[in-house]
Amino acid sequence: MDAELERFRQEVTRLQAGKVRSSVRYPEALRDFAVRYATEALKRGESRVKAAARLGISEPTLGAWLRGAPWRKKEGPAQAPNPGERLVPVAVREKPEREKPGTDVRASGAVVVAPTGWRVEGLTPGEAAALLRALGC
Repeated sequence: MDAELERFRQEVTRLQAGKVRSSVRYPEALRDFAVRYATEALKRGESRVKAAARLGISEPTLGAWLRGAPWRKKEGPAQAPNPGERLVPVAVREKPEREKPGTDVRASGAVVVAPTGWRVEGLTPGEAAALLRALGC
């Protein structure tokens, strides 16, 4: 199993290269190996933290896999989605002039909301477009 573990760690390192760890999508075969490895390690009395460290993944990720958390198994090979696929169509319409300037940031421009929940308010449409370009969306 040592050779398999080393191949697993190399593949994890390759998948994590240049990415935020929480954005890595692991193929089903890697998840299956990690679950088998961790199950054996737990039977030997090792902790889940130690098993995750040996695998080169985070303990919460390993814990979710051990619990059988749902993953995108039906989508084919695991890969980060195309940034353009995360965006949704929107309609831009002119707002009437405000009666009291500066009273409400939400009323002063475009609002950009990411799929992960972060929010930027008060942008002009040009600023919103520039932000999305800068983020690679």
